Amino acid sequence: MGKRLLFLILGFCILLLLTGMVMAAEITNPILKKLVEKGILTQEEAISVMQEMEGETVKEKEKVDENIEKKVSENMLADTKDINKVVQALKGWKFGYLWYLSYQNGEL
Repeated sequence: MGKRLLFLILGFCILLLLTGMVMAAEITNPILKKLVEKGILTQEEAISVMQEMEGETVKEKEKVDENIEKKVSENMLADTKDINKVVQALKGWKFGYLWYLSYQNGEL
């Protein structure tokens, strides 16, 4: 009887642990919450839908990031071409400075 009681308590603890895991996945979307309250969706279905929506959001964010990186690289290439044009136009030109230093001891 001692072993049965131990297994019963262990099984109950596992059940509570699994229930806690399901409750930990809370429904944050108000529309899905309302559908669960009305009995249209089960909590598991709502959690599944919410996870799918989050997955799609991540995919959309990755797609936007890829587009941004593509545009930045295109702009960098265009800037490089413009700089190369300026460098070619100024080839052969020399720029320099002429400095004069003077010191006077209060007399003109």
